[in-house]
Amino acid sequence: MADYDLEHCLRRVAEYEATRYEPGFDEQKLLDMKTGCARRRALDGADLTADQEKLSRELIENERPDLWS
Repeated sequence: MADYDLEHCLRRVAEYEATRYEPGFDEQKLLDMKTGCARRRALDGADLTADQEKLSRELIENERPDLWS
C-alpha cells in the first residue's frame, strides 16, 4: 500500500540526505525520494484534474520499494 503522507516523506528525505557521505549512499535514490515528495505535495495542495491526480497516485504506488524503508 502506498504512503501518501508528505510529512513522512520529507522526514525520510532529510534522514537519507544526512547519510550522503557514508558508504552505500545512492544519489539516484535521493532524487527518486525528492520526486516522490514533489508528487505528494502536488496531491496535497494543487488543483489537479482527475486525470492528473490519478496519474500522480499511480506513480506513487509504483515507486521503488526501497525508497521509504
